[in-house]
Amino acid sequence: RVPILSPFDKVVGGLVWGVTASNVDLDVDIIFQENSTIGERVRVSEEIVRALVKMRCPHPLQPQQIQGLDYPPLFKATQWLVSRVIETRALTQARMRNQAEFRFGKSLKFPDETDDASKHVRKLIGSRPPVRKYKKQDDAQINSIIASAEATLLEFGERFYNTATFAGTSEKKKKNDGYGAESPT
Repeated sequence: RVPILSPFDKVVGGLVWGVTASNVDLDVDIIFQENSTIGERVRVSEEIVRALVKMRCPHPLQPQQIQGLDYPPLFKATQWLVSRVIETRALTQARMRNQAEFRFGKSLKFPDETDDASKHVRKLIGSRPPVRKYKKQDDAQINSIIASAEATLLEFGERFYNTATFAGTSEKKKKNDGYGAESPT
C-alpha cells in the first residue's frame, strides 16, 4: 500500500516475497529493485517464472504476463504462493515447538507438586468451591452461546457483561432521565 510504487513493482515485490518466504531451496537469484529499467524487469520476470516452475506451481506464468500485468493468472499464482507461505509458516511453527519441547525436556523440569505456590493455589481452590445460587428453569430458551455463558455465570452468582448487553443498556439510558434510573411513565 505504498502509493509511490508502480503496479509492476507491487506485483513483482509480492511474488518475490512469496517465493522467498516459502523457504523452497531454489538456485535462482531474484534481486528486486524498485523502479528498475526494462531489461531488469525482463530478467526479474524470467527469474520469477523459473522459480515458480521449480516450485511446481499449478498456475504457469509467462514473463510477459508479469510485465504486462495480466491480473487473472497473476492472481491465481499469487494465491497459490500465499497458501504455500501459510503452509511453510505452520510447518516452521510445529518444528520450532517440537524443538522447544525437546530442549525443555532435556534441560528443565516442571516444578514439583510440593512447591509453595501450588500448595497455595490448591488451598484457595479448596477453600471456596463454586456454589450454585440459582438454577435455570427447565423450559428456559437460550438462543446463543453468549446467552448460555451468561446464564451459567448467573447460576453461580457471577455477572458477565457482553457488548450486546452494553448496547441494550445504552439505548435504555437514552430513554432514561439521565441519572441511570428509568423515568416513570
